[in-house]
Amino acid sequence: MTKASAAVPIKGAKIAIMGGASLVGSASAELFLKEGAAEVIIVDNFYQGAAAALSHIADDPRLKIVRGDVLRLPQMIEATRGVDAVLQLAAVMTITMHEDPWVGLDVNVRGVQNVLEACRLNGVKKVVFTSSTAVYGYGPSIKGDLVETLPLHSVG
Repeated sequence: MTKASAAVPIKGAKIAIMGGASLVGSASAELFLKEGAAEVIIVDNFYQGAAAALSHIADDPRLKIVRGDVLRLPQMIEATRGVDAVLQLAAVMTITMHEDPWVGLDVNVRGVQNVLEACRLNGVKKVVFTSSTAVYGYGPSIKGDLVETLPLHSVG
């Protein structure tokens, strides 16, 4: 039996980064370009992200910047057409969610659903979903050594 790999090679690939005008998005785009991606598509609504985050790679002809919103399924379908892989970074950060939690919920749930549906419809081979440490909660600070057997959240 041959073991199949879930990896999509970066070299020669067309990769879309949702929420790509961010620190992680711009660093990922730079890495993909250095590794030989045929095209890197940055999709961002520029609500939290900034075009300046992409200035160090803006002159690369393989970089395409698209203003798009994960809440707009037709835009996600268009952005993922012909793409080999998607890096899903688009989200409302928990640090700002207190301002409008419903917007955060909408973007962080329905937005991800739209990206996944667009990828399904377009036969995208690989989707990488990211998260943050916020999923673990804000328990008490850890005293002593940080080891793998510690609980992920406060206990008791």
